[in-house]
Amino acid sequence: DLRSELFDLLSGEFSAFSSFPTFDMNGFGLDAVAAITTTDPDTLAETARKIAASIERTESEADVSVREVDGDTIYVVSDPEMAGGPSLEFGVVDDQAVVGTGGGIEALVTEPAASLADDPQYQAVMDELPSEYYLVAYVDIGRVVDMLTALFSAMDESQAVEAGAATPGPAAGSPANIRALAAVQYLRGESVGSSVILYIADPQS
Repeated sequence: DLRSELFDLLSGEFSAFSSFPTFDMNGFGLDAVAAITTTDPDTLAETARKIAASIERTESEADVSVREVDGDTIYVVSDPEMAGGPSLEFGVVDDQAVVGTGGGIEALVTEPAASLADDPQYQAVMDELPSEYYLVAYVDIGRVVDMLTALFSAMDESQAVEAGAATPGPAAGSPANIRALAAVQYLRGESVGSSVILYIADPQS
């Protein structure tokens, strides 16, 4: 019974995060995870086992294996026909139901070397948003912009060398100045509100 053995056991805090996809000759990778607290981790762990067994009984080509994270069982579902892509993982770790790919689950349970809350860019962005919120989303899109900018700059430099011209630096309106996207949802009385900000930094000299 999915309602009594799964959905009714989920409550409390929900969190999710993802890295940007990586690509190489072997395929693509993605570290991502979604987690939600549960009121009965033991029962939910048994539900996860039943779901894994049900996947194994189907006629699909998916393979199901198991591994441990902090002493808890994680089920790994992979498709031989998609060897270049990440496997889907799910299970219960501590008091959280988790679904992830790549190193997402490990990132969830491992204490980070640095806290996002201490990041100057994160602080600058969040200072512009309402401080009392119950949901926050933050995307460090500057990393993707940096990779694309470096790629296009290399192409421009190559063309400039051939033409004997200098390559200009980023202008005030350059996409390279786009650094982050953040949003919060909040309650004010009985009303629900939301705020979104696109953070564009000053051009670097």
